[in-house]
Amino acid sequence: MLNNHKDTMLILGPPGTGKTTTLISLLEAHIKKGIEPEEIGYVSFTNAAADEAKERVCNLLSCSVNRLLYFRTIHSFCFKQLVMSKDSVFSTEHEKEFGDIVGLDIKGNQNVLDGLYGMNQDDRYLFIENQSRIRKQDLKKVWQELADDCIDWVMLERVSNSIRKYKQNNNLYDFTDMLELMVKQGIYPRLKVLFVDEAQDLSALQWDIIDQWSNHVEKIYIAGDDDQAIHSWAGADVEKFKSIKCPTITLDQSYRINKKVHQLSNEIIHRVSDRIRKSFKPKDYVGELNYY
Repeated sequence: MLNNHKDTMLILGPPGTGKTTTLISLLEAHIKKGIEPEEIGYVSFTNAAADEAKERVCNLLSCSVNRLLYFRTIHSFCFKQLVMSKDSVFSTEHEKEFGDIVGLDIKGNQNVLDGLYGMNQDDRYLFIENQSRIRKQDLKKVWQELADDCIDWVMLERVSNSIRKYKQNNNLYDFTDMLELMVKQGIYPRLKVLFVDEAQDLSALQWDIIDQWSNHVEKIYIAGDDDQAIHSWAGADVEKFKSIKCPTITLDQSYRINKKVHQLSNEIIHRVSDRIRKSFKPKDYVGELNYY
């Protein structure tokens, strides 16, 4: 398990402190010691973070992207390790077809960036069903937390049972199925170093992946910032991030936040009692605040 791993480092990266740059510098240092790119993993919550790391490493080391086998989102990593094909992915078209079967107008827009109440009402049935699995929580508990009077429990239970059968009958897997299957099979590459970026946004199920993988990795860097954890409602398990016990580095100079914004944001965030306490300096620019 992660907290029992012999060589783990936590890197806390407040806004604009160069977290990705720091991780790439550490990665470069390991390569200079003789570690090959194929022996390094870099996983993140979003495609943007994984792609940025991949691009920076390629430019820095003049190596082929084909050598960065494990620079991926966790979902993409599972897809690769399980040797999945695109034909086996439960797509938006499948969602709509499933909706027709159960009598729901599913649009396929369960996008966490849009927010739960920005979704089509019937899409929220699939969203809540998926949340119970990535959070590893009882469906009714998640329904009680996330649903309103428009989401009927009987219909949600029917959707949960029916979608499982639909995917089984058609040999289809959604991304959460892939996480669950990965945890069940436990097929992980042995690596010298693993970087986990944006860790404050990982779900309980994604943390299971990291926990299992840690048994096959010599050195682990976990990077993130609980103050920037805004996706708890969508399944992020920030408590797991905060519970990591290991040597910690806090990046303490922001290159993005000016002095006035820094002062106001500190006044607000210090009202949060259970955060990881950290201090960082703003950039040398006063800036301005306007209220409307």
